[in-house]
Amino acid sequence: MPLLMVGGAYLCYEGMEKVLETIIPHHTHAYESQLATVALNALTFEDEKVASAIKTDFILSAEIMAIALAAVSDQSILT
Repeated sequence: MPLLMVGGAYLCYEGMEKVLETIIPHHTHAYESQLATVALNALTFEDEKVASAIKTDFILSAEIMAIALAAVSDQSILT
């Protein structure tokens, strides 16, 4: 149960951060807009997206395993 609560809280935080970023941009955007335009490295951008997806998938997988183990906790080891 604690694993599910921590994982759920993290996913809620991550989702809410994305919503708030869309509605109210963080102060770092003001700083970034003062900098000269820099070409984005596509590989770095993709690596960040993949790392974020892996982290989210790991949390969801851990929650699914915890739910599955809780469902069969009263069964024999063969089940």
